[in-house]
Amino acid sequence: MGNLSYLLDVNQKILYDMYKNNPAKILVWNLARSSGKSRTLCIIAIEECLKNPKALVKYACARQKDARQIIQPLIRDLLEHCPEELKCVYNVAEGAYKFPNGATIQLAGLDSGRAESLRGGSSVLAIVDEAG
Repeated sequence: MGNLSYLLDVNQKILYDMYKNNPAKILVWNLARSSGKSRTLCIIAIEECLKNPKALVKYACARQKDARQIIQPLIRDLLEHCPEELKCVYNVAEGAYKFPNGATIQLAGLDSGRAESLRGGSSVLAIVDEAG
């Protein structure tokens, strides 16, 4: 069904509901570390891909190291709850998670000129994690 909100704690559910109930879909969260914002954002990104065949989600982190050490393990953990036929696979060369329905999460850090790797394509969702 593409609903992973059951994996969220009480505080993360508040963030998730803010996204789902905001018609503009433009949000800025100013939160402390370890508040669960990255986990919530990963769930939202995965849901968009599960519900929208051929969807493109762009996920930007402050640094490439953050994408590799924070976001990739989060997505890997969240996919443990996913049926095998719906699981995405990470394509290292493209820096993207590819879903069986053609949806994609492009993942990149914004340091060292890597922001260019997220250009192009019409996305259904763009996430900037740790924008400061």
